[in-house]
Amino acid sequence: MRNIHEVEIIEFSEELSEPIKTLNYEWLEKYFRLEEGDIASLSNPQKYIIDKGGHIYYAKLNGEIVGTASLLKRVKPYMN
Repeated sequence: MRNIHEVEIIEFSEELSEPIKTLNYEWLEKYFRLEEGDIASLSNPQKYIIDKGGHIYYAKLNGEIVGTASLLKRVKPYMN
């Protein structure tokens, strides 16, 4: 039996593409500023994050998405 106060971590799915946008917009507008690159990647996380080797996770509490985290794949240039 799952505790009602237990946070569940779930992976990205197309059905959950809206929460990454709304939660990150809110956070960016409060602490930073929303830039064109943010708008593009958050409007299409499949294309800009998942398809490029990244991952998106959500924190779900009592059936509601309350947090999100994205891991972006960055390729380090080869240096001699």
